[in-house]
Amino acid sequence: MLNANHLKTFLVVLRTGTFADAGRELGYTASAVSQQMVALERTVGITLFERSASAVKPTTAAGSLAAAVQDVLASINHVEARAAELARGERGRLRLSTFSSAGARLVPQALQAFLRHRPGVEVVLDEGEPQELIPRLLAGERDAILVYEYSSLPHRWPAAVVRHEILVEQLLLLVPATWEVARDPRVDLRQLEGATFASSAEGTAGAASLERLCAAEGYLPRIEFRSNNYDTITGIVASALATALVPTLGYRPRPGVVATALDVRRASRKVFALHRSENQGSLIRELLVSLRHAATSL
Repeated sequence: MLNANHLKTFLVVLRTGTFADAGRELGYTASAVSQQMVALERTVGITLFERSASAVKPTTAAGSLAAAVQDVLASINHVEARAAELARGERGRLRLSTFSSAGARLVPQALQAFLRHRPGVEVVLDEGEPQELIPRLLAGERDAILVYEYSSLPHRWPAAVVRHEILVEQLLLLVPATWEVARDPRVDLRQLEGATFASSAEGTAGAASLERLCAAEGYLPRIEFRSNNYDTITGIVASALATALVPTLGYRPRPGVVATALDVRRASRKVFALHRSENQGSLIRELLVSLRHAATSL
């Protein structure tokens, strides 16, 4: 296999005309230069220099190889420069997945800041729920993912990932403005026993969290409307069809809806960024900074 250092030395010998002069320029002894040229000749299988007691003379083959060697070294220099850019985070590709409510409000601001600092980086973004995204992360199909965890529903994350807390969201109790209970500024779940609820799909973490929080108040919620779209749920509340519990990222103020924050210690949702433990490069670090900064402006 060709040795890049031998190729560089070869070009210097051609330019200077002697092993000694090439050695002085490169910081080698003449003997070391000679040994490198012998090794290069052995690799390519041809004689590159005619040697005498007083001089070395390039062969015709050496002259013919010179242009090709320059091209090879230019390619190597290009690869080294690109590798240095990747190491500094100036170029590369970042594959990020998020859940929908973070994708709507948190991620756009974060990516705007991220790409302002890393304009040469390509970002690939898609969405999914945590149970879908974690296998993709572990398989190396994603560089980082955003996931959530309800305080009432702790989750055990894989040991192979590193977790970074980005945001703690309060859960908001949404009540139709026309309901009498909405007039109480301290309305909470205790007052809504027997009410109709809207929630996310059965079996989701959001629905399970609602059920646990209501159970702590001594009842199970009567869920008659289900949607994984928080705008749909808010619309149902605005139409006075049901009450609902949604995380802060999933709520946009709407006429006809009264939103009350519940106790954050037991009614909250944490947003985490996850990445594999072996993937902790500069792009990941920059992404985490951008995500945390965007979270402070929500």
